Amino acid sequence: MVFTSTAFCNTLAFLLTVVLIFFTIWSMMAFDDLKTDCKNARDQSKKEMASHCSTFAKKTS
Repeated sequence: MVFTSTAFCNTLAFLLTVVLIFFTIWSMMAFDDLKTDCKNARDQSKKEMASHCSTFAKKTS
């Protein structure tokens, strides 16, 4: 079986697509980190924990 130029172009297009999808996801995550004002993971987890605790807290009346 001969590795033709068509197979080479299809393989190259597939690899380029994978790289572009990876870069898109990476850049979305990077810009989301810039958008959120949290500087470290502990601050982020404290904010999320506070929102969960206030949402799911038992209300006693």
